[in-house]
Amino acid sequence: MRQFFFGIFFLIIPLFAYSQTILTGTVKNRQGEPLIANITVQAKGSNTIAGFTTSDENGNYKVTYKGTADSLVVTASGLTVGKHSRTVPNRPGQVDFNIEEKVIELKGVTVTASPIRRAGDTLNYAVGVYTGQNDRTIEDVLKKMPGIDVDESGTISYNKKPINKFYIENLDLLQGRYSIATKNIEARDVATVQVMENHQPIKVLADKMFVDAAALNLKLKENAKGKLMMNALAGAGYEPAMWNAELVAMYFAPRKQNMTTYKGNNAGKDLSLEVVTREGYDYNYASSESTSMLSITSPSTPPVSKNRYINSISNAIAANQLIKMKKDMEMTFNAIYFNDRVGKEGYSVSEQFLPDGSSVRIEENIKSLTRTNNLDLSFRLNSNEEEKYFNNSLNVKGSWGNDRGTGVTRSNVGDMDEMLSQYLSRPFFSVGNSLDFIRNIRKRSY
Repeated sequence: MRQFFFGIFFLIIPLFAYSQTILTGTVKNRQGEPLIANITVQAKGSNTIAGFTTSDENGNYKVTYKGTADSLVVTASGLTVGKHSRTVPNRPGQVDFNIEEKVIELKGVTVTASPIRRAGDTLNYAVGVYTGQNDRTIEDVLKKMPGIDVDESGTISYNKKPINKFYIENLDLLQGRYSIATKNIEARDVATVQVMENHQPIKVLADKMFVDAAALNLKLKENAKGKLMMNALAGAGYEPAMWNAELVAMYFAPRKQNMTTYKGNNAGKDLSLEVVTREGYDYNYASSESTSMLSITSPSTPPVSKNRYINSISNAIAANQLIKMKKDMEMTFNAIYFNDRVGKEGYSVSEQFLPDGSSVRIEENIKSLTRTNNLDLSFRLNSNEEEKYFNNSLNVKGSWGNDRGTGVTRSNVGDMDEMLSQYLSRPFFSVGNSLDFIRNIRKRSY
């Protein structure tokens, strides 16, 4: 019986030896230099890889096949060597590859950024997705973003509600006059527009007072940070003589920001819309505006675009500086000067026919000239911490200007020829200081 089992054992050993094939070899180029390549082995006619290895730094490899196929396909492949196969009998041996190096070109891949990404209460709009060939400023792109509206005056709304804050790299440089940024920062310098829903700008009130308004934040590209950027524009025309000039300087760094602009024209462009504090903005200082109960008679406004009929000379200068002193403390200085000279002229005629065939004709010619000068200076020191809020804003406002007008009325009755002259002076000056202090003690705010 023992001799029978030994006989069976010695018959099975050759079968095991036959079912496992070890192949060795080298992978080299035409110059005899070793190459690193992937080595696979599979039965001829089969798509299943039965063995895999990689040649070493000397080009040597060793791969094992377990199976009973008559023939094997050995393949050497790689990005720099291409793909090379050899068919050999299923028995141990050496399979060498002497191949010519070549590069495999991969098909082009297009990566498309998601237009909008949400992270909590923040929506991130990819500016590049919405930027068209004719879009120059970031305001041009904002008008295309879903949920964001920019009206003719420049006020930004999200879901039909004006935004309550406008940040550049999470800093409030412009204090509500954000059209200075949207009309001058080029779209190519902005990577992402962030909309922060239900934004509470005062940290100590974040969990205590719900705000149903959003804030907007511009995330700049890296090549737009930490360097001075300047843009200039000049234009002139003849008959009638017209001119337009702009100069913009910008600097955005982690601890300092500055935007200084000058714009002037006599082409009817209303520059006051660029330097006005926007509706719905969260005011950080007590602001008073000049109001007058008196006015002169002037021509009525025609039903066409303002720049088609207005005769004006406008100049606007805005200087804005922010310095981040500590992590949650910043100092802001804003200076705005606006000068405007607007001339108007209107003519009207009316004629009434009487029963005797005669008529009463009345002609009226009205001219007015309005000069406006506005100066607004504000200095703000703000500390916005988790447990303490401090804000002090000093605001100085001044305006001076006058209105002049003449009216000439003529009639064919009684040789009436009357002339009316008007003059109105509108001086205004105010100084205001606002101090806010909030402190959290346990669960209460004082």
